Amino acid sequence: MVYFLLSISTYICTDMRTYFCIILCLLSGGYLYAQKSPSLLFKHLDYKNGLSDPTIQSLLSDRYGFLWIGTHNGLNRFDGTNCVTFPLEGNMITKLYRSPQGEMYVGTQKGLYHLLEPEGRFQYLNFDNFPNYYAYPFYVGEKIWCNIAGGIAIRDSTYHFLTDRTNGKSYVGSTENGRIKWLITNASQAGLFVHYFGSNEEIIESKEYFRSGFRLYPSDVFVEKDSTVWVASDKGLTRLNPHTGDYDHFDLGIALNCVYPYQDHLFIGTNGAGIYLWNKTQKKVIAEYRHQFHNEGSLSGNQIMRIHIDNQDQLYVSVLGKGLDYTNLRQVQFTHLLDKEVALAKGIDNDITAMIQRPNGEIWCGTRTDGILVLDSSGEKLVRHLLKKDPVRGIFTLGEGKILVTLDQQRNLIFDPSTGQFSAFPASNLAENVTSVAIDPLDSSTILCTPQGAARWDGSFRFLEKLNSTVEWKNISHFVFLNEEEVLVQTYYTNLSVAKRDGRDFIATQEVARTPFNINASVKVGNFLYLATSSGLYRFKDGTLEQLMSAYSTDLLRAKDDIWINTHNGLQKYSLKTGEFFRFTEMDGLQGAIFNGGTFVFKSGGEVLTAGSNGLNRFDPSEVKSVHFSSKAYITKVNINDLPFTEWNPINLQALTLNHNSNTVSFQITPLDFINPKFRRITYQLIGFDSSPISAYGVTDVRYAKLPPGDYVLRILVDGNATELKISIVPPFWQRSWFIVLSILSVIGITVLSTYWFGKWVKNNQLEKMRIMLSSQEEERKRIAVDLHDDLGGRLSSLKLYMQAAARGVDQKEILKDTTRLLDEAISELRNILFNLSPKTLDENGLEAAIVELGNNIERITGLKVETNIDTGQIRIGRPVQYAVYRISQELINNTLKHSNATEVFISLINREDGLVFLFEDNGKGFHMDEVKLGYGLTNIKTHAQAIYSELTIDTSPGKGIAVTLIIPKDTLKFESPPL
Repeated sequence: MVYFLLSISTYICTDMRTYFCIILCLLSGGYLYAQKSPSLLFKHLDYKNGLSDPTIQSLLSDRYGFLWIGTHNGLNRFDGTNCVTFPLEGNMITKLYRSPQGEMYVGTQKGLYHLLEPEGRFQYLNFDNFPNYYAYPFYVGEKIWCNIAGGIAIRDSTYHFLTDRTNGKSYVGSTENGRIKWLITNASQAGLFVHYFGSNEEIIESKEYFRSGFRLYPSDVFVEKDSTVWVASDKGLTRLNPHTGDYDHFDLGIALNCVYPYQDHLFIGTNGAGIYLWNKTQKKVIAEYRHQFHNEGSLSGNQIMRIHIDNQDQLYVSVLGKGLDYTNLRQVQFTHLLDKEVALAKGIDNDITAMIQRPNGEIWCGTRTDGILVLDSSGEKLVRHLLKKDPVRGIFTLGEGKILVTLDQQRNLIFDPSTGQFSAFPASNLAENVTSVAIDPLDSSTILCTPQGAARWDGSFRFLEKLNSTVEWKNISHFVFLNEEEVLVQTYYTNLSVAKRDGRDFIATQEVARTPFNINASVKVGNFLYLATSSGLYRFKDGTLEQLMSAYSTDLLRAKDDIWINTHNGLQKYSLKTGEFFRFTEMDGLQGAIFNGGTFVFKSGGEVLTAGSNGLNRFDPSEVKSVHFSSKAYITKVNINDLPFTEWNPINLQALTLNHNSNTVSFQITPLDFINPKFRRITYQLIGFDSSPISAYGVTDVRYAKLPPGDYVLRILVDGNATELKISIVPPFWQRSWFIVLSILSVIGITVLSTYWFGKWVKNNQLEKMRIMLSSQEEERKRIAVDLHDDLGGRLSSLKLYMQAAARGVDQKEILKDTTRLLDEAISELRNILFNLSPKTLDENGLEAAIVELGNNIERITGLKVETNIDTGQIRIGRPVQYAVYRISQELINNTLKHSNATEVFISLINREDGLVFLFEDNGKGFHMDEVKLGYGLTNIKTHAQAIYSELTIDTSPGKGIAVTLIIPKDTLKFESPPL
């Protein structure tokens, strides 16, 4: 840093001398260029575009093409659009180095860092005994070589300090198998050291140069493959043979700060005069590039500190205190003449409105406000200045070498080369400016187009009366000879007509087309006529107009198989072979984008001059190419759920696996382009989500929200170069195959178990019902047996006794009477038992009639009052339901007779919406349900209710009788077979 400040103070006088010389060059000698070479159009990167500091210490391109910029306040990565800062401890960057393996090392004011590319983070490399020292890495082979603590150190698993014979800058001469054979280092005060190394990295010999006698202070060194060393220093440029000590010195009149090779040249950064381009073969400066105050495409300053060129021929320049300037060397195609800087220095106008080349080689340039600038045949030197302060509208060549000049206010002048004087154009009846001219192929006279009509000039002036009277409007703006006898005539913004020769005049015979535009120039190629118009480029043949291009066109020039077109939006080339257009603008090095009519000059050597609102451009049509720079896109940012993804470096990320709840993904896609990144077309598609590729331009941010689980591929395409990122959204566990298989197996297992247990339950239920049925049957048999035993059996026994008595001769009359009575009672009892077992009325007349009959019989036999209310409507009741309801009625009546001491019974059977409702009530003594043991009667009732899937409710309490409700669902009523 101290050395740098001393250097600045040392070179102040040199800088002032250089600037003074530049101004003298511009103001003397008449030369109209500030840089003697094809132009370089520089772009600029500073703090406004994201650069962390305008003082740049080091420049480096990585393996992908990104530019790394080491500044006084941070490390930056630049992709042509975005400049990203990477914070490091020790924020002042001293040196950036890329190893032969492509790995990047960063020297800082607090030591050395290594970029771990896959992770996108920097690893600190410690040098034992020298923490927090300025580090300048310069080689990584088997070991890391670094200038540190005023010397050279080597680091691997151990640390080794080699020498202190250096001031912090070293340059590798040659290596072998990852080991340095020799290197050059700056000396601590002046000159250089050349160190040779042995097999153990020990210094076996050192040579010193320029430390005494011819002393110089090196600022930068470049070592060629043949060991030639180029030294940039305070004394200029020096070529050194480091092994013999032979050298050649070239005093360039200014101190130099840096040197960088390019093909057979050296780009040299000066300390106040911009950039010199040095030809190593010619041993001289062949081009100079400086800051021009009025030219935004020039260097931003003249103190050049660092130069770097990448493998795409992209030139990067560090300008002291200004930041980074950059351009592409393959875009160099146009030489600037009469640029804005020179025009201001000379006090002349460089807005060229017309241009011709005279037979003597002079180039006449009409300007918008300052007359005619007469240049030499190269266009580089101003010969004289004519008609100063006069606005020039057009310059036209007439016969006999005379020149017609049109000025503002409808003034027309003629220049006579024999006298070298201007005079008024000898046409008293011409009150308007001439707009264009054409040469008659028969007599070489000149046809003049004016708003007053067409006229002929052959030393005298006269209007073409016949032509002017036969066209639609005599304001004729363009005149083209199709052949010796026919011409194409355009009236101003009106129409296009064919006219035929009639002596020394013409007669319009046919309208070809309506032309709501103006023709500014034309070129004939074979049978086609190409027209530069205010509506673009047209092609004319056989009465037909065809539009080829729509940009406002002012002039045409044919060069071999191409037509060059001046437009108000750059310079265009039309290929006659392919029909393709190629557009050149300021981005391609042109000086301005607006080109005026009548400003093409085809020089005898094959070069072309063209001019417009900002001076002249010179180029060779055979060498100008539409340069295409291939690019590739990279993913430079990844967000997951709108939060930065920091686990991996996005640039070399190849696969991304995310959980189902981390499925909103954002990407920044960056086409690596330092020339025209905003217009670089990219296509991207998330395969598996997007139905087709999507087009975009420049840096593009893409967001995919709530991606469903699955596998995707983000495919990005730029210039045929593909970038792919595999993305896998892992489904939740309940959607994964193992869980689905397990779930299916579980469902199958549960289904099997459920089926088994349900089947078992059904079987047990059937067995239970069978048991209850058998129990019921057994109970029924017992009851029948009791009835038969108690009633019928007793009567039969009595009858037997009576029969025995009769056999013994007892009074037969009385016995017969009693016997008859007992038989009647037995028959009645038997009928009653049979009726209970199978009521005939139920079978013949249905449930309603059977219940009514049952109530009547009970009331008749027992004296118990039975009231029935039957209203089933038209509903059909299946046989099983009828029997079940009837048996429940029998059981309830039987229980009432046996246990309740009731005097009244109410039976109701009503059809409702929810089903058939059976209600039984008595006014007996009632009982506690939980205190009553389930006997045959209640069990039988419940069994019958369950058999017909009915809801049974028993409501009773002591002293309140009993109320039994049975609700039979409607879908059960139609059962025709008893349900299980």
